[in-house]
Amino acid sequence: AEDLKVILGQMGHRVSHVARTRADALVSAQQFQPDLLICDINLADGSSGISAAHAILQTQDIPVLFVTSNPKRLLTGDALEPTFVIEKPYLPAQIRAMVSQVLFFQESQRDCFVDVAI
Repeated sequence: AEDLKVILGQMGHRVSHVARTRADALVSAQQFQPDLLICDINLADGSSGISAAHAILQTQDIPVLFVTSNPKRLLTGDALEPTFVIEKPYLPAQIRAMVSQVLFFQESQRDCFVDVAI
């Protein structure tokens, strides 16, 4: 998360909060109303980033980018599958390209101030 925070900061984006648990992610997403949610599958307390993203998407319409070492857990066909996935280990250029692409498509739908929650 700290590595992503540095990359996003270098891109000129503000990282509103780094949530380490599902519960923290739900509270921070409600508080900060980010324009982009970046998730891992496994969170610090053993909770699920997948579950956190699904819960956040029940109340907010924001794009979700998963950055994970196990993308196959996302691509099961059992539920809605994410559009944006980067596999770990990643190169900073991959993060920059994907975030730019996600935000470009999001901005084409509405004007937005970029506020990223990790």
